[in-house]
Amino acid sequence: MEHRRADFENFVAHNTDALLRTAYLIVSDLPEAEDLVQEVLLELARRWHRVRRMDHPVAYARRILVTWRSAAPTAAAVAGESSLARRSLIAATCRASRTRSRRRTS
Repeated sequence: MEHRRADFENFVAHNTDALLRTAYLIVSDLPEAEDLVQEVLLELARRWHRVRRMDHPVAYARRILVTWRSAAPTAAAVAGESSLARRSLIAATCRASRTRSRRRTS
């Protein structure tokens, strides 16, 4: 289980910026793009046991971005998630952000 979490955190660290660029191209609004990416990452976290075995998990994430654009989950739907799932996603996103920040300043 810990290995699966590390794989997901690695995926987030290496792909969040690219997913954000894709989302921004779709919605043309940075805050909305950030929300969409966060929701997609939450969905990926739920399915990570299957997604991690895919040849191209980032392509799967992009497909979710495109598919969800017309019917993206609302904030109310995300609020219904278990607090553990939300905390795990938030923690992974924060760690990825810190990692990217360190790389830029080095």
